[in-house]
Amino acid sequence: MVGKVPLIFLFLLLAAAIPPVHGQSPELTDAEHWQSAVEGYAQRDYGAAGQHAQRVIRRGNSTYESAAWLLLARSELRMDRLPSAQEAAERLISLYPHGRYASHAHYVLAEVAFRQERFFDCALQLLDAAQTTDDEPLHLLAREKLERLYELYLSDEQQGRFLAWVDHPEIMAELTAVRQGYRLPLKVGVVVQLSGPYGEEGQGLLAGIEHAVAEAMRRSRLAVELISRDSEGNVVEAVRAAHSLITEEGVIALIGDLAGQTSAAVAAVAAERGVPLIIPASADVGLSEIGDNVFQLMADYRREGEIAAAYAWETMGARRVAILAPDSEEGVQRVEGFRSEFEARGGRVTQAQWYYPETMDFRPQLEAIDREALALREPEPDTLQVAAEPQMESVAEVDSLMLEGDSTAVVYRYGPGLEYLDALYVPVQGEEMALLAPQIAAVSPYARLIGSATCLDLVRRESNRRYTEGMVFPAHFASATQPAVEGDFEDLYRERTGFPPDRWNVLGWDAFNFLAPALKRDGKLSPALVARRLAGTGVYRGARMEMHFPAGSRVNHALYILRYAGDSLEMLWHPRQVIENDAP
Repeated sequence: MVGKVPLIFLFLLLAAAIPPVHGQSPELTDAEHWQSAVEGYAQRDYGAAGQHAQRVIRRGNSTYESAAWLLLARSELRMDRLPSAQEAAERLISLYPHGRYASHAHYVLAEVAFRQERFFDCALQLLDAAQTTDDEPLHLLAREKLERLYELYLSDEQQGRFLAWVDHPEIMAELTAVRQGYRLPLKVGVVVQLSGPYGEEGQGLLAGIEHAVAEAMRRSRLAVELISRDSEGNVVEAVRAAHSLITEEGVIALIGDLAGQTSAAVAAVAAERGVPLIIPASADVGLSEIGDNVFQLMADYRREGEIAAAYAWETMGARRVAILAPDSEEGVQRVEGFRSEFEARGGRVTQAQWYYPETMDFRPQLEAIDREALALREPEPDTLQVAAEPQMESVAEVDSLMLEGDSTAVVYRYGPGLEYLDALYVPVQGEEMALLAPQIAAVSPYARLIGSATCLDLVRRESNRRYTEGMVFPAHFASATQPAVEGDFEDLYRERTGFPPDRWNVLGWDAFNFLAPALKRDGKLSPALVARRLAGTGVYRGARMEMHFPAGSRVNHALYILRYAGDSLEMLWHPRQVIENDAP
């Protein structure tokens, strides 16, 4: 969304163009008053800004006078002095009706009118600002505000009467579309990778969406036309596809994509055009912040870390943990969430060690964690210190040394320090699990491990299972083999296709069914109305899980907590329990 910063930049540029004043003067010049006004406004000292602007105005015939009137109007508005703000803006328009700041004054008058609930007047001032300005950011901002105001605050009679004032053809087309509403069938666009390395996954997602649309039309007679475009896993193609679906096809909502980068590209187009977007598969942080019409159905990486920390504190009773994490965007975001949540609850992160995703030898990181952990506990008087490091295959040797003597404990310089910790958080990213888990087990076979959502696909592998026994981790699915656990989706899908659904089918099904209730036609329907309805979703019970969207958030906050034990997965926390255990 275009903000109001460019106007401030304009003021600052004007101030920067003023030559420095040398020496002391009993009376400030116009330039000095103007510079002080701009600085005061930038520092949010609106009273001082207004005073300096008034001094410029009172002198008259100043090159800064028109800008001073605008700065005065905006300062008064910031201090909620609406009559004074209105007076200053109207004075600017009367003195300089064709000046460069007149359209900005109309925007100030629109803000005043809105706060006074004079919505038709507000619309007229926004229209004047949009139709008279040469400032592109102001033009776009005024158009966006006008469209929403027209849709939400003007009656049918006012909407019809207002169109007589519109001269700009694009504005006329936008407002006419709002007035008419979207006609049936409603078009929903899908931007997803259908070719390339992840084309199979994208096709699975699309199949789930298509199945959801068919079922919705069968059950509720919802008239929907689904239009898909291949993003090819490419940012440029994703932008082109989203733009085409909105401007050429007239879709009322979008769904997509798989990866974070292409999802962000689609989100940017959707936000600019005011079309709601459902992101079904990406866990990247910040996607929903691109626009207030962007909704993310996967809990993001930071939230995943927060949930892991909450479980460690609440259920495991952990108070001291160490972290060993990949130095990647996902790893950093998970660790940030874990650390902030754990420390906010009163826990202590003794150390965070990082590794590159291609790392094969984790001894330096484990040694550093071990040294810090050993410092947490003093050796007992009868303890024998063993300096040699055990090798990766020495788990049996550890057991045999522990049996020597009646009361002598064996403390390795490298390893048992991990057992002085309550848990080790290892938010693995992928295949490094096969190397990392055995090395941790060789060092400390009794360490309590907390993993990442990636572990769902890793713990059951033959090469990992002996080392991941007992590992706890957040997960986006309740099972690696049965992704649909809620409702009747699995039975419906089997009946229609003859095959069980995979996780991509489930993600597609949930994406459309999250959107579907907002498409019910109670009067006129528009993208803005659909987005507002979606924003009111507190809980959505999908096939994958019960999703929770706290007030003010457009990102699902729920996950599962699972434990791998006895070659099976045990659910420790249901999504509802995750929300219940959020810190107040």
